[in-house]
Amino acid sequence: MGEDHSAMDILAEGGIDEDAFEAFYSSDPQTAAKMTETARALIMTNDTAGLRDLASSFYEQADKFMPEETRAALTQAGFEYQESADGLRVIVGGTQVSFNVAVKQGLVRFLNGKD
Repeated sequence: MGEDHSAMDILAEGGIDEDAFEAFYSSDPQTAAKMTETARALIMTNDTAGLRDLASSFYEQADKFMPEETRAALTQAGFEYQESADGLRVIVGGTQVSFNVAVKQGLVRFLNGKD
């Protein structure tokens, strides 16, 4: 089981698809560097803080990397949304808010094993 299993558990408990997560951290050089640093910490000390931080950043962009799942989750949670060139726009109180802002402001939350 080891470190790889605990890293996989963190992604799985947050509902994050491994392929989508790889696409996320590979999409930006800074995020890729953070993933390298995170992997070292996991291997050397089993420190999962960096992976949890990356998962939080992933959630802000989930509409781009897991679009079908994100739309389904928003619908299930009772949110209306519209598609835009920049990603989803969630309708909150009659106002459109970009998906990433809605997540950052806590208007849309992702539940995991700790919530």
